[in-house]
Amino acid sequence: QQLYIRFEDRIRLDLATTASGVPPKQWNRGQSLNYTPITSNSLPFKKGHWKPLPISLITIPFKVRPKNKYKSSTASSGINNLGFNLNFIEFERNRYFWTGFKSNHKFSLGIWAAPMVEKLNSETTKNYLKDENEVSQFFISTGLTINYTYNNISFSFVPIGFDYATSTIGKEWIYNQKRWWGFGIGLEPKFLQSLMNK
Repeated sequence: QQLYIRFEDRIRLDLATTASGVPPKQWNRGQSLNYTPITSNSLPFKKGHWKPLPISLITIPFKVRPKNKYKSSTASSGINNLGFNLNFIEFERNRYFWTGFKSNHKFSLGIWAAPMVEKLNSETTKNYLKDENEVSQFFISTGLTINYTYNNISFSFVPIGFDYATSTIGKEWIYNQKRWWGFGIGLEPKFLQSLMNK
């Protein structure tokens, strides 16, 4: 048996699978509902447009670089690598309340990429740089992300990531193309989905 009601969007509620197991008339105010909304975003395509891409902005402020033959394990922190994350696997669930509140929970796997700048010296370039002056070099940082998103705020774990040099000096960096792992935080701005959907 199915019941169609109007609540923010037209929704489908399967009475046999409700969390409470009782008809809606017996629900108390404030009790949560679990159901699948029937909206344009539930379809592979929206009218005249592709479905919005699952893109978010994520920074990885905490990076851990394992030990290699040049240096022992190191950890770094700093917000200098804000980039884009594109999810390729998502599991999403919405919860609606009679009070009008809606919460969104999402688990996802994605690919992250961001520009970053690193300061290099003789120690971190295997003495390629002969003096003690530091030189800033541009890199592209990438990683595989495991994300939990609550109401457009994302918390990410990066089990494997790599930094790629874009210059000759950068290619001498002891961590160039070497694995790292870390933690990040980000947002899913709605304007990004709108821009990508035009």
